[in-house]
Amino acid sequence: MSAGKIIPADGKLIEANDCFVNQSSLTGESFPVQKNAAIITGSTSNLSDLCNIVFMGSSVISGMARIIIIQTGNNTEFGKIAIQLSSPEIETEFSKGIRAFGYLIMKVTIVLVLFIFLINSILKHDILETFMFSLAVAVGLTPELLPMIMAVSMSKGSTNIAKKGVIVKKLTAIPNFGSMNVLCTDKTGTITENKIQLIKNIDTDGKDSSAVLLFAYLNSYFQTAIKNPLDDAVISYYKPDIIDYIKKDEIPFDFIRKKMSVVVIHQNSNILICKGAPEEIFKACKIDDYVKKSAQNVYEQLSNDGFRVLAIATKATGSDNDFTIEDEFDMTLVGFIGFLDPPKDAADIILTQKNLLVLKEGILEGRKTFGNTMKYILMGLSSNFGNMFSVAAATLFLPYIPMLPVQILLNNFLYDTSQIAIPTDSVDEKYIQQPKHWNIKMIYSYMFIFGITSSLFDIITFYLLYSVFKVSENQLRTG
Repeated sequence: MSAGKIIPADGKLIEANDCFVNQSSLTGESFPVQKNAAIITGSTSNLSDLCNIVFMGSSVISGMARIIIIQTGNNTEFGKIAIQLSSPEIETEFSKGIRAFGYLIMKVTIVLVLFIFLINSILKHDILETFMFSLAVAVGLTPELLPMIMAVSMSKGSTNIAKKGVIVKKLTAIPNFGSMNVLCTDKTGTITENKIQLIKNIDTDGKDSSAVLLFAYLNSYFQTAIKNPLDDAVISYYKPDIIDYIKKDEIPFDFIRKKMSVVVIHQNSNILICKGAPEEIFKACKIDDYVKKSAQNVYEQLSNDGFRVLAIATKATGSDNDFTIEDEFDMTLVGFIGFLDPPKDAADIILTQKNLLVLKEGILEGRKTFGNTMKYILMGLSSNFGNMFSVAAATLFLPYIPMLPVQILLNNFLYDTSQIAIPTDSVDEKYIQQPKHWNIKMIYSYMFIFGITSSLFDIITFYLLYSVFKVSENQLRTG
């Protein structure tokens, strides 16, 4: 394998000479990795540590190597990733909770509806009326406003945290956020586009500089080695008029010096333009302590802000001989260019600030959303179950159905309407101190305890109306 070749499968190196490989498609790191034929002892799960192995989907940047193929197709690391990406999306805890809650509703509905239908069919002998009544009971048990309550709660939460620099693209991420115990961060480019963009071009004082941009462009444009993503970013960002510049020579990049230079002729003068790692450029520049301290501060600030930084230095030289690495000394530091690798927007939640502390607000909003959702579920489910249990029990001693289907639906509609304000309700500070999770057992117990408690009052009311006051059929239903 030589420079420019694509690795066709996973292989082990048996011979290598200055071999550097771009394996960003696997590790997310945009910069090349050096490979050799050394024997590695021990085990590791980190692909970056396997310096004697090359992987399918990577490419040789420089040097050469001979490899023995050890894995092909789906058995390669690249193939494993492809298989994983084609698998169904992992179900979140919130989705699992919703599904379990749906099963709970379904089981209770089936049992109650079948009971009412069978009892009324046997005792009342009116199949059609019993069927309509049972259908109304099934609807009455369903928490119809749950999707709306959840949507409004999550929208309210996303609006609140958007004011603090957190953009939510997927609303269901908010309650999941609230149930989080541990936050893991990723320093590599695996969540980025791996498409470097030039963002900064500044001098040693941190001010925008067109000269830095021009020299960076000349260096990237005239170099003849395989261009890396940083060179492509410079060339695509800026198109100056360089008709007065003629390339004379080039000092190629290597991973020892960590810099490269081109020599151009401009107005009958030779200008050496060097680009590389700031630490190495500093060593090769003629620079006083004040300028060096200022430049160091600028470099550190760019790095702290997440930029990948290259330093630019120049040197006027009258030499007409071939240029070598010995000419890269006593240069003048011109400034820096900074690059960013944009995030893939694939994200459910996007931070507009480089500050993880804003995530705290998102977590709290997630817990508030979950809390308000649970308020509706507990209130709605227990009351609906209580009402329908009351109706089911009443059918055992009444000679007619205790409520008409339209009355059941109207009652359910009015009760749901009264709960529209729940998404805007406040949540106790104590509630949001801990992560919140679905507890189907608690919901089940709450539904039965409070539902049957409310049914006792309903059944007493039915009894009084029917046996004590001896009202008519329509009066009992109205009562």
